[in-house]
Formats: sequence, structure tokens, C-alpha cells
Amino acid sequence: AIPGVPSEMEAMTRGWIAEKIRENSAGIAIIHRKIRTVGIIESVLYEKIADLIDPKSLSRKDIKIGVAFLPSWKGVDLRITAIGQEEERARQEIDVLEGKISERIGKYIYGHGDDSLAHKVGDMLREKGLTLAVAESCTGGLLGKMITDIPGSSDYFVGGITAYTNEMKMKQLSVPEIILEKYGAVSDECARYMAEGAARNLGADIGVSITGIAGPTGGTDEKPVGLVYIAVAAGGKTGARERRFGNDRERNRERSAVMALDMIRRYLLAI
Repeated sequence: AIPGVPSEMEAMTRGWIAEKIRENSAGIAIIHRKIRTVGIIESVLYEKIADLIDPKSLSRKDIKIGVAFLPSWKGVDLRITAIGQEEERARQEIDVLEGKISERIGKYIYGHGDDSLAHKVGDMLREKGLTLAVAESCTGGLLGKMITDIPGSSDYFVGGITAYTNEMKMKQLSVPEIILEKYGAVSDECARYMAEGAARNLGADIGVSITGIAGPTGGTDEKPVGLVYIAVAAGGKTGARERRFGNDRERNRERSAVMALDMIRRYLLAI
């Protein structure tokens, strides 16, 4: 019923349509709040808070409260909605429910509303006075792009190395040849050396690396498409994680970059 051109549709919706809806809403207040999570799948998230969002728990005589799960490759958003006659009361009910949810899943929450994970990680790095360097293979610079999409990221981001070949991993990131021969470029061991090399060679406090098989080809029975290793080197210690994603090349790259950001976030929060 409205134009398909995004800018025209948005202008009409925010202006005339929204105003007409408000005029005919009989004074009903509809309040939304979005909680952004990362590092947890929808089914597990639901299990952790199922009793809090059960309709019986949310039942009120004068207000309606609901929670929607909005999953994506970036994470799972929770949208809390409160509908009632009084806006302040609706906000209070959301505050109470959000507080209970945060107690259960606080370590997975990185923001609210339109907050981005890269922005939140950047804020924490700036507050702590720490610098970051990245070493990427299968993501081809995507992690660095996400970080530098944020204005002012030069405050904490020193740079990155896209080391696609084994030769580049050895020359630019100081990965020992014997490590590549014994374990391969897609391995826990290689990811650790890449992260340490990024931090040391670029002069950063924290180094993060990504190496994997993005696909759709290149996989084997032992190392299938979607296998990714991500490592974070900081404070004299290095930690790495293995993840097995799907067969979609672009999604594997995106999920790897998001997971790397989450690992940095967790390191900064000591969780």
C-alpha cells in the first residue's frame, strides 16, 4: 500500500502513517526494547529464560508483555514489548523483566537497540587504553572492515594483515614453517601463531586471528568446509577456539568475524 522505494516508504511510515496510527490508538502506549546477544544459539537462550517469559509469568491485568526472539548470523536479539494505558508503567515492567533476563544471560549481552558488536568492542578498548591488531586468512579483511567501519577506530586499531598463503603467514606473521607442515594452515596451532604474530609485529596489545575453510571448495573429511579457528593473544597468553559452520562461503566469513569480535569482548570482560 506504500512505495517500495526504501527512502520513500520510510518517510511516509515515520511521518503521516505513524501519526495516523497514534491518533487512532486510543491512548495506548506500545513500548519496545531490544536486547542484543552474541555467542549463544536461540534454543539455548530460550531454555535459560523460558520461565521468565512464560505467558503466566508475564500475565498482568492492565498491561500486556511479550518477548520475541530475532535470530540472525550476528546473534540473537530479544525484543521485549509492553502494551498498556500508561507509558511509564509499561517502561517499568520492561525494566523489571530486562533486569531478570540480564541476571541469567548477562555474559551474552553486548548491547541494546541498534548497538553493534564492533562499536561496543571499540568502546571497551578505548576505555581500557588498549590497542588491537588482526591477522586474517579466510575472512580476507572482513574483520578489519567491521572494526574500521566505526568512526574513531584509529584510537585503538593499529592495523591488520591479510595472510592468505602459507608464505605470507610465515613472512608477515612469523608462523613457523614446521607448524604449517605438521598441522596445516587451518589449525589451532597456526591460529595461535597468527594472533601472536599480529600483536608482536604490528605493536598492539591484543592480536586476534582467523584461519579456516570458507568454501564452497577446499574441504576434506578431516577438515570440512566451514571449519574455522580463531585465536586471541593478549597479556602473555593465547587462547583459541574451533568452530564448524556451514557450507555458505559468505556466511562462514561473517560468522567468523563476529565470533572474533565476541572473543575480544570476552577477553576484555574477563569472562
